[in-house]
Amino acid sequence: MTRTPIERIRSARSMVRAAASLCQTASLEELARACDSLHGAAAELKSLESDYRSSGIADRDGGFREEIALLKREMTGAGRLIDAGSAFHRGLGVRIAGTALAYSPQGSRPVAAPTRASVLVEG
Repeated sequence: MTRTPIERIRSARSMVRAAASLCQTASLEELARACDSLHGAAAELKSLESDYRSSGIADRDGGFREEIALLKREMTGAGRLIDAGSAFHRGLGVRIAGTALAYSPQGSRPVAAPTRASVLVEG
């Protein structure tokens, strides 16, 4: 059974909503899944636009343009969520890498680990 253009758009919108809901957690795995879902919605949008722009169905099918515009707005929002989540992880990685331990798990100040520039000279 062939789906109507509006049904295809709504299916793509559900992929976008799924992507946005995956961004609620800050895990990289969920962000990757959200990105895959958004790519699926983008592929459906591209297919819809090429199928229906050339056939003129967009002019005959009521609400097509409005649904496409809504899908694009939702995709933009989900893309921003994914970008923000990945920026969080990039910043968190930089921050963690540049932060020295203040205390050991036992509560004492940790011994500074030698850095690459450290040289031990004896005798």
